[in-house]
Amino acid sequence: MKLYFLIPEHDQKSRLVYCVQVIANILGYPWKMISVVDTECETGILISYSTDTSTFSSHRIPEINIYNSDQLYDLQSTQKDLQLFEYGGYTKPLLGKKRKVYSPDWKENKQFKYYHKSHCVVWLTEFDLFVNVFYHLSRFEEQGRRTAQETVTDHAASILSGNNQLNIPLVDVLISYFDQLIRLKIIESKQVALRVMNWPGGEESGVAFTHDIDLTRGVSFKKRFWKYSTAVIRKILGNREVLTKCRMEIKQQDDLVWSYPQLLDFYHRRKWKATFFFLAKKFEGFHYRYNIKSPKFQSLFENLKSDTHEIGLHSSLNAFAHKKRYAAEKRKLEQITGIKCAGLRQHYLRALYPGLWELAEGAHFTYDSSIGYNFQPGFRAGTSHPFLTYDWKRDQPLTLLEFPLSFFEYNVLTDSADMSSAWSIIHNIITHVLQFHGLLVILLHPSNLLQPVYRELWNYLIAEVDKQRMYVDTLSGLYKWFKFKEHIELSAEKKNNTEETWTIKKPVGLRIFSIEIIGEADLRIPTGVQIDKISDHKYTINTDKSKLDLLLYRR
Repeated sequence: MKLYFLIPEHDQKSRLVYCVQVIANILGYPWKMISVVDTECETGILISYSTDTSTFSSHRIPEINIYNSDQLYDLQSTQKDLQLFEYGGYTKPLLGKKRKVYSPDWKENKQFKYYHKSHCVVWLTEFDLFVNVFYHLSRFEEQGRRTAQETVTDHAASILSGNNQLNIPLVDVLISYFDQLIRLKIIESKQVALRVMNWPGGEESGVAFTHDIDLTRGVSFKKRFWKYSTAVIRKILGNREVLTKCRMEIKQQDDLVWSYPQLLDFYHRRKWKATFFFLAKKFEGFHYRYNIKSPKFQSLFENLKSDTHEIGLHSSLNAFAHKKRYAAEKRKLEQITGIKCAGLRQHYLRALYPGLWELAEGAHFTYDSSIGYNFQPGFRAGTSHPFLTYDWKRDQPLTLLEFPLSFFEYNVLTDSADMSSAWSIIHNIITHVLQFHGLLVILLHPSNLLQPVYRELWNYLIAEVDKQRMYVDTLSGLYKWFKFKEHIELSAEKKNNTEETWTIKKPVGLRIFSIEIIGEADLRIPTGVQIDKISDHKYTINTDKSKLDLLLYRR
């Protein structure tokens, strides 16, 4: 069983194709985009995107019709058409016109809201799925922003934040709704389908621990100079111990910031890998950061590389405003560390979109992880999944992958240091990431790790992660899995009334992945292939073979 997205050739524009690819890759079913209905799609599920349901009178009508509001290329108008949508206990703000179903022949299903006609198989959605997915992932919502500072701080201007929905991933909710329609159609038509699960070992979600290296001294140069000057004067006046005491106090404060021995030991014991983002510029204006050429940092880089952690670029404060700065800073970091730099996170998360994505791709980064708000945790782009980026100004897709940031210690812990509130926020975000099988991207600044309040937050977070089955890797490792998953091919080769054979082709280098069976069927495990059962319908496959056949028996 394959999904066939019926998109007429004159409608196959970049935005629509982009939305189909994003949604289909998250769902994991075999799929194909077609412009003409032919015999190939007769055994699959045909999905159309149309405003006119009266055209569904041919010999092959769609099983599912996604409502086309005609607003995908007129997104300015969508904000005027804000409505609420209820599904799975969520009430979500949706953009775009709403389908009006007047005919008494169309019935609203009570299981969850979609429409179906009594004498045919087509089901209708009442909202424009593609408009909502594109609006949030492309960050078209921020097209009125003029300054980078406004972008990261003014979260209240977001439609999701304004409706108190920033803590729930809207895009994931809508794709889950669409998935339920597909599953119901598969079961109703007594078909069988395979899908690639979101994580290699069938884990409930992924998690990436990331660290921005902002500070490496507990005492700034200005305070350091003042303390030393005062101590020297007092020593001249007769207090001989004051200078030694001053040095000890500064060293103690510096040691609290340099937490890498403890942090790397923690990861080593867990066998977890993390991503560390370093600034390549020593100065930001008059603010001195650190020197990555120093022996201290050279030693740190060697320790990170020996434990196979990832080193990424923490692009400087105003890099997004200077076209060549990303490439220059990337080149400098690579020369000093001796390894390629795949990803970046913008300092202070200050950037404009799609400008940052365009510049990052131009500097040959493979991913970015800057989407998040400084003072508000949650899902700024409406999703917990990594997604390919899009330049809505030039109306073309990009190859850069975005890893949206879920939260970091500053935006979950308020000035009042209310730990119970921070714990509730973290628990809520993790719950939604697990529910939609997304990715939890966590940021902790190492300079805070040894402070009691942040250490308590870190310990709670680790305890929450330990409760779940989560796939832990660096962002580069997750990027590699994302590309692998995208290129796994599933196809039903042979069928009869009692059994069917599915062929799986996987990329070279991929060994472990997981599949789910949808429909009433059992799997016969072939010889020479290690397949572990996760549940009644989910299996993890471990094999070196690039191609294998699976036999499914219909119940």
